[in-house]
Amino acid sequence: TKVNEWEELTFDFSGYENPPAAEGMLDQVVVFPDFNLDGRTQDNIVYFDNITFSGTGGGGTDPTPDGPTVAAPTPTYNQAEVISLFSSAYDNVTVDTWRTDWSAANYSEVDIDGTPVKRYGSLDFVGIETVENQINASGMTNFHMNVYSDDFTYFAVKLVDFGPDGAFGGGDDTEHEIQFDALPTGEWVTIDIPLSDFTGLTSTSNLAQYILVARPTGSATVYVDNMFFYDIEGTSIDDENTLPQEMVLGQNYPNPFNPTTNIAYSIPQSSEVTLEVFNMQGQRISTLVSGYQSAGSHTVTFDASNLASGMYMYRLTSGGMVQVNKMMLIK
Repeated sequence: TKVNEWEELTFDFSGYENPPAAEGMLDQVVVFPDFNLDGRTQDNIVYFDNITFSGTGGGGTDPTPDGPTVAAPTPTYNQAEVISLFSSAYDNVTVDTWRTDWSAANYSEVDIDGTPVKRYGSLDFVGIETVENQINASGMTNFHMNVYSDDFTYFAVKLVDFGPDGAFGGGDDTEHEIQFDALPTGEWVTIDIPLSDFTGLTSTSNLAQYILVARPTGSATVYVDNMFFYDIEGTSIDDENTLPQEMVLGQNYPNPFNPTTNIAYSIPQSSEVTLEVFNMQGQRISTLVSGYQSAGSHTVTFDASNLASGMYMYRLTSGGMVQVNKMMLIK
């Protein structure tokens, strides 16, 4: 067996006359390491996760496995414009922990299509920390991450800054949570949030906690990749002479707005494009774009004259990629 790393073990019970869980009678699973009791100490610590039974037998795979089968889209922002917590595309900063002791979730790192991905099972909320190595994102404009889930109905991201004293508490901590009620399931979704949308986060110079929340509470499974901050000024969305290197959904302007606003986006290659607006209950309000578009930068105007004040989401889909943003209508 391996030491200091996760190892996947599969046991074939098909040869047993009375295999475990026969006729639904399984009521206990006992797992223990095999070591000489004379040598047993408190250092003999073994962690277990994702204990499941499969009906395929012979060590086969579950016929309906959860999770992605392909990796998340590879971001192409310049390294100099990125502060990355986790991405195979960049040099990552040091993260203290990807699951704090006060989290309500299971955590593991899995391989998806040759790419390491963070997996959170039975997720209610999970805390990720850079307390010892706080991030100064004051020169960044956006927070980016890719998420995948087959079953979440709600997802939220909270950023916490510990303030000038660099310590929890003390009266100078600030935080803000962005919530998504209707993200697509069964596909990678790009969440790209302007830091200005975290209105309660008055400083981003001492970022120390990143809290992810999902529903159904305690039962959602969420995969995470490409979690980083970046400076959107370094992208080519406004450069008419240069094709963008990746899909970018800009923040609508003005925001808040009444009753019209402009939404800018770019696509790296010609493809079918859909740009839709949803209310916070996940109901589609308007389809702004639906059809084939050439690579490059585009802008569309959204008229909300017939809508009530409130928060709305707009979603861009192109070339198998999805990005979501929020906008505020105030009348």
